[in-house]
Amino acid sequence: MFYATVVSEALLYFFFSILMGYFILQTRPVQQRPDISMPPAFLYLAIVGIPVLSFFPILRIALFLSEQIGFSSTLGSVLGTFEIGQAWLLTALLTLLLLMFTFIAVKQNRTKLFYISIICMICLVLAVGWSSHASSLSFWKGFVGHTLHFLAVIIWTGILLNVAFFAKDSTNWAAFLKWFTPLAVGCVIILSISGFIIMDTIVPYEQYADIWLVSYGQTLLFKHLFFIPILLFAVMNGILAKKAVREGEGFKPLPWLKAEALLLLIIFALTGLLGQQSPPHDLETALRMEGASPIFDGLYSGTIPTDMNVELDGNALSLAFGMTAVVFACLMMVFFLKRASAAAAFLFSLLLVVACYASLMYSVQ
Repeated sequence: MFYATVVSEALLYFFFSILMGYFILQTRPVQQRPDISMPPAFLYLAIVGIPVLSFFPILRIALFLSEQIGFSSTLGSVLGTFEIGQAWLLTALLTLLLLMFTFIAVKQNRTKLFYISIICMICLVLAVGWSSHASSLSFWKGFVGHTLHFLAVIIWTGILLNVAFFAKDSTNWAAFLKWFTPLAVGCVIILSISGFIIMDTIVPYEQYADIWLVSYGQTLLFKHLFFIPILLFAVMNGILAKKAVREGEGFKPLPWLKAEALLLLIIFALTGLLGQQSPPHDLETALRMEGASPIFDGLYSGTIPTDMNVELDGNALSLAFGMTAVVFACLMMVFFLKRASAAAAFLFSLLLVVACYASLMYSVQ
């Protein structure tokens, strides 16, 4: 059930992003975007997938609590009294409205109805923020932080994923970048600020390195490290690509956008995994109950006491990995500027993350 819930959450983020990106693109003039060809069946599958996939955490809770009063009674109690259950009922209702408006908009080619679909999506995002873990710890701080974070993510990644996987070609690319690049920059700024708010709600800043001791912290670290190559790809695809398109060098942007999109899918998977791991509000208790992360335990040469504080101290090995990470980042840029293989640049991005991670882990004292 654990792995099924992780996969369901990753797919849920993907469907949210695909839908929001599709609706936004449909409201743009055709001269300002590539030609997007998404099969209607996939569009409706994504809509229906939202209540189905968001039901998995509820099912997991009901199965966990059902030993005392039975599954059906427990499920009814979770749906009626738990915030996550009430949010799901609201999600199901909003999804029905979203499906109805989207079906009419597609069948009758009524572009203005996609604005209503966007409003439905924003309401669904509010429901997600309401039932989030951060809002359960500090309602307004967690609710606002999670809502803004999620909304910024699905707008930015949604448009990118639609163009990367469903664009027929790169027509109108310069016009597309003209409005998408500043929008993406704004979304990245919002998600960065809101991300700090969420993290401070769940784990104080001063404990950030300490939580690397447990699996939750390791997953969070990998998620943050993957943002480094994503931002590099964003600079290449959003800023440097403008010059390439302007100079008419036969530049093909879609393979590079696909590489960035694949990294975003990895982020979705890590976010799904984070959602099923327990944040260490009390690190000593977490270490005593769950033990240290297997990865950290394997890389750290000393003993790991429950009151251990992680400190970073650069050494020859960590500096070597850090320089290796810089080399991989430069290789990504060089391959883009030379119009070389986007697949190779994607491989370099993965090696960049590994090198950054090794640099940090081998500097732990």
